[in-house]
Amino acid sequence: MRINIKVGPSDEDRGPAGRNPSQPRPTARKEKIYLTPDALLKYFITDDEPINSLIVFKNTEYNLVTSDANLYQALGSIKEYDAFRINKLVKLLEVVDVFSTRQAGRQKLILKDERVEELRKLALKTAEK
Repeated sequence: MRINIKVGPSDEDRGPAGRNPSQPRPTARKEKIYLTPDALLKYFITDDEPINSLIVFKNTEYNLVTSDANLYQALGSIKEYDAFRINKLVKLLEVVDVFSTRQAGRQKLILKDERVEELRKLALKTAEK
């Protein structure tokens, strides 16, 4: 599983240019964690503790981000025999910022069986450790 982390201020951390010095400073910079398709799939079909904790407990130290294409790949890789619970999807949509792949200037790829198997191997391999 790969989780990309980008260190930098979030949009909420940027305050008005003429902030009054007596006002409290904005909160510390939040790291962005980009959730990959295999990380999302792992969250959906396993009870992997680190990723579940990030999403379920709505960690305030990080901004969780993914794309609609990543979400599409993860959901499309779920098999009927997996232990997928819809409430996990609902919680993810509550906590994670999902951006549009097309608005970012990229095309969504068609999900093929080879990609599904690759994602499942990545998600389930790391879940077994």
